[in-house]
Amino acid sequence: MLAGHREGSVSVKWDGCLDKTTEVLTNEGRMSLEQIAESWWSGRELYVLGYDEAQECDAYVPVDDCLTAKSSKQWVDVWFGDIKITCTEDHKFLTTNRGWVEAVSLDEGDDIKVPDSINKEA
Repeated sequence: MLAGHREGSVSVKWDGCLDKTTEVLTNEGRMSLEQIAESWWSGRELYVLGYDEAQECDAYVPVDDCLTAKSSKQWVDVWFGDIKITCTEDHKFLTTNRGWVEAVSLDEGDDIKVPDSINKEA
């Protein structure tokens, strides 16, 4: 099962978790959360890349819902080299050294699990 989601599907959310400009890998290439939501709302089926903890591999899963909500939570920036992800401080990232860690608690020494195929889509 994909970490943190119902088996075989994923919900796309922004402003309650991630900024709408955040880009993720889909079966159609890199797309912002806003683009994914607009595509999904228009009836297009999309798959997003995540990590399947049980199988220990990358996995594309279908988007089954798109939600938008305003949040009063504090925003933080998490950097992956020159790529910035703006998220709420309680958004969790999977690390290879400490498991799931909230963004606000990440340390420089944390090794965030990035899908192996992410660099193939650059």
